[in-house]
Amino acid sequence: MKSASPVDIHGENLTKHVKQAAERFGSIAKSLGVPPKESPSSKITYAELSIEPYEQSSSSQILSAIRVSNPSVARVIGALEYMDRSMASLRATGLEFLPLLTLFGELSEEDGRKLDLSVAGPAQLLISRSIKDIVRLAQWLDDSCNVIRFVFRHLAMVYAKGSSVGHMVKRDSPHTVLRRLGELYGVLVLVDHCIATNAHLKKAWEAYKTTVYDAKKSQPSEELSSLYQRLDAIDATLFSGATLSLWNDVEQKEASLSVAAVVFQEAEAVLALDPEDTRPDAPAQVLTGLALMDISAQMSRKCGKTMPARGIDAAVAVVKEWPVVHVALGEGWPTLPFVRRMAETCGAAKHPVMKLSMKALLAASAAKLDATKPDEHKTRARTLILRLGRLCKDAERDADAVATCVLALAETAEACQTFVDTLVSTHAIQGSPLKKSVGRCVLDAVHVVHMIGRATHRHRVIIGESLVANIEQRTQNPVFLDALLSRAGPDLVAIAMSLHNGPKTALRRRMFHSTLDLLGSEMKETEVASAREELRAAERVMQVYSHRSALPTSVYMVRTLLETALTDTASYPTLTHVVASFCETLTEIYDAIIPQATHSDLAGSLAEELWHTVDSALLGPLVIRLDDANRKLGKADTVPGIADDVTASAADCTIIRTPSFRLCDRVVNIRAEVLRRVTERMYNHVTCFPADWKVHQEMRMQYKAMGLALYDPHLPLQSKSGGLDVLTIMRHIHSFAANYGYNLNQQFFEQHMAGQQGGKNLNHLRVTDVADSLLQHGAGILDTAVNYTYTYLIATFKLLVEFLRDDQVLSRVGRIGKKYRRLIADVNKEHEKAGEELAHRLETRVPYPFSFADELAKELAAIGAEKEQNPLDNLRELITRMGNGVGYTRLLQSGALHNAGLMSQFILGHGELETPLSKACTKLETTLTKSTVLYRSLVDAFQPVLKQDKRLQSFHLLAPSIIINHVNHVITMKDALGRPGRDAGFCYDGFALGMAFCLSCLSQTGQFDALIWPQAVQDYVDQEFGKDKTAQFTAGRRERFVRENDTFEGVFSSCRMFFETEGME
Repeated sequence: MKSASPVDIHGENLTKHVKQAAERFGSIAKSLGVPPKESPSSKITYAELSIEPYEQSSSSQILSAIRVSNPSVARVIGALEYMDRSMASLRATGLEFLPLLTLFGELSEEDGRKLDLSVAGPAQLLISRSIKDIVRLAQWLDDSCNVIRFVFRHLAMVYAKGSSVGHMVKRDSPHTVLRRLGELYGVLVLVDHCIATNAHLKKAWEAYKTTVYDAKKSQPSEELSSLYQRLDAIDATLFSGATLSLWNDVEQKEASLSVAAVVFQEAEAVLALDPEDTRPDAPAQVLTGLALMDISAQMSRKCGKTMPARGIDAAVAVVKEWPVVHVALGEGWPTLPFVRRMAETCGAAKHPVMKLSMKALLAASAAKLDATKPDEHKTRARTLILRLGRLCKDAERDADAVATCVLALAETAEACQTFVDTLVSTHAIQGSPLKKSVGRCVLDAVHVVHMIGRATHRHRVIIGESLVANIEQRTQNPVFLDALLSRAGPDLVAIAMSLHNGPKTALRRRMFHSTLDLLGSEMKETEVASAREELRAAERVMQVYSHRSALPTSVYMVRTLLETALTDTASYPTLTHVVASFCETLTEIYDAIIPQATHSDLAGSLAEELWHTVDSALLGPLVIRLDDANRKLGKADTVPGIADDVTASAADCTIIRTPSFRLCDRVVNIRAEVLRRVTERMYNHVTCFPADWKVHQEMRMQYKAMGLALYDPHLPLQSKSGGLDVLTIMRHIHSFAANYGYNLNQQFFEQHMAGQQGGKNLNHLRVTDVADSLLQHGAGILDTAVNYTYTYLIATFKLLVEFLRDDQVLSRVGRIGKKYRRLIADVNKEHEKAGEELAHRLETRVPYPFSFADELAKELAAIGAEKEQNPLDNLRELITRMGNGVGYTRLLQSGALHNAGLMSQFILGHGELETPLSKACTKLETTLTKSTVLYRSLVDAFQPVLKQDKRLQSFHLLAPSIIINHVNHVITMKDALGRPGRDAGFCYDGFALGMAFCLSCLSQTGQFDALIWPQAVQDYVDQEFGKDKTAQFTAGRRERFVRENDTFEGVFSSCRMFFETEGME
């Protein structure tokens, strides 16, 4: 044979493309600022196909310029250095392909037709050796794709960080650099196309396929299988669009669109072929064009644009006119993701693509699935089932596609079912566990049967129930159970959802719950998020075909999984991430499948579902474990051997220290929740078993060592009605009597407003508050509260006695008393001179003059002038506190009577009771009718001691001065109610009650009545008001003064009734 020239070796078509490639590489080198090498000659060899003009000078000039100009692009420096090294090695590898290309280049078309490649001989051996070179050629192409992706990725990272790539290329913008890289990317794909479409190389390829498949003389060789894997890798790295994830930044749209335009032009050039001139059994060229079109469409979609209409038309035409898809899938090519993506992009082409693919697969599966020979073609059958299952999943997105293909699927339903049954039975009988690929095959077969189940009721019942019974039967086998548990969580989710969407039979329901249990037992943190897509797909399927929602099932499933995960203490260290994954899963399900109008209504129920799960599965058991363990440790000293079975759980201590996490719209603090619940349990133990105080103290120390500082387990400080508690007042009776005012008629205490230190809210105490507190603590605290009040009154009486025994007070009160007695004597002498009888003189008593009381008040005020204190103010406050203490005692009795009245409705009639019960009720009634027992008991306790002291007998003469001070104080405090920042109040009945109580205890009530003080006040008001305008009183002042005096007199008269006893003076 005659040797051909370099131009003839590759043919005119290849020469043209190589020239174009050399020109593009030269333009790239020129744009990067590198002087190109001598222009390519007209006769180009294959060795010059590499990028020598760019390679030789890139390291010397460009990299040095980068290092000097901008150190922030160090990543790009490494990328370019790596590309230089890779291109050098690729060039050396490419030279090794020259013999192969030269071999087929030396063969003319006539010699090729004469050569019988189907006969074993030298030509067959030559082709077999060439297959190894073909595999290496695929390796070279794959490495080239990796280099381009590497440069693409690092340049995109620099561009995204905002670095100026213009420093690297001196005068070119980032837009230009990225566009040139897109051209380089297209050149590489073009080289792949040129090599793949060489006529002689394609002829050898077809001959080898005929030898292997048509003659069926042998299985596919390892070299061919390796080539399939390599082509699949090329598709995954180059054609899958993985590099497009780098173009999310809005600022990179211009550069991305430029690259997409370049790739789109290359795709158009590849797809611009005449179907009659291209062999239909050579799918490489068409698949390359579809891959480029897919890359262009995805890059445009990332930038918010759509692919040009002419591109969609070209892709639709190729899909319709070329049986590439089903030929590639049917003949064993790997599944090409870009074909499906292009089908979705084309829209109208989706149905033909899916229809052709399914028909090809079903035709192949009908011949390959043989139930009698499960081991024969097992690998082939498994692959077909896998592809069929994936196509079914893809078809679920489009109801029309399902309607088109469901009849064809029904034809092979029984074959698929038989294959699954035989496959599972074989593994169960042999005792070997199912491999993961086989388990995936079973799951995909479940999807196939699920698709079939939508066609007719017969298939849905017969095939669906057969599969469920088969899986349930195998689950009872330990081998098959281990195989199920060894698989990932989302696979079991797929099984569960497929089983749940079928007929609602008892067998299917049992299998559904069994699958959920298996799924929960193997739940991992990373598998929670991966189950979202399965749940979303199930929701879409059920809404389209079943007209109902899978939301209850999804929520139940996620709640079951969360409960299983929380009951496992091994998940405590990652609790925050686990709960966050579940919350995110359910939230995304809500966002995806629930209308926005009802989303807010269901958000609360979602949070409640998850909170109840966390409460029942985590917090409740955790508190019980901590309480039991610490209780046993607390009794270790008294009960030997009780702490032997107590082991410190590191997981429990870990969960307590878990930081707060968000549960939907609720923030959960594990430590705070555990602390609250443990404190509540401790309070219950202390209340019920106060004798175990030592054990409780040890438990508190144990909790403190764990980081839980419990609150004091004292009795409650507030009743359920929200008012003050009896026990709080009992412990702080002195503060209560000083800061609260008493209202006699309505029986309540109100807090004084304390000027600058006061708050916006005022506390109060009512009869119902006391009654609720007595119900909570028991009626036994009533006597204790009265005793506390009695102790407080003793302390106040000591101060009162000390004041009255003071010599300065006694001298001034004695002088006023002599003056008043002299006034009475003068009045009696006047009556005697007038000839009035003694009886008339006794009836005409002399009122205690208001001027005397006012004079005494001024003299006592002068005593404390040096210390800026008024003794009468202190005495008035002291008597008011005494009255508040007595009023508190009355309030206790009223609360007890209130409870007794409520409980009396349950007492039966006297005639229906036995004698002992009748006596008890009679005694109770007698006790309840004595409403003043407590007041009389206080008076009886103080009166015998106080009335013996003669120095206290002048208190009734001091009382009018104290009353004048009280009236003026009440007027001042009520006027301050509308003035912010001042002390104010409106309840002062405690003073009247205290005054009546003191007079009763000192046995001076009759002597005070002899002063006729109300008449003296009235005479004084009339006298002062009758003066001119310069008088002390105005009309408003007089009205307030008279009103407050009348109020005091009325309250004082009522209070005296509480302390009236027989024989009282």
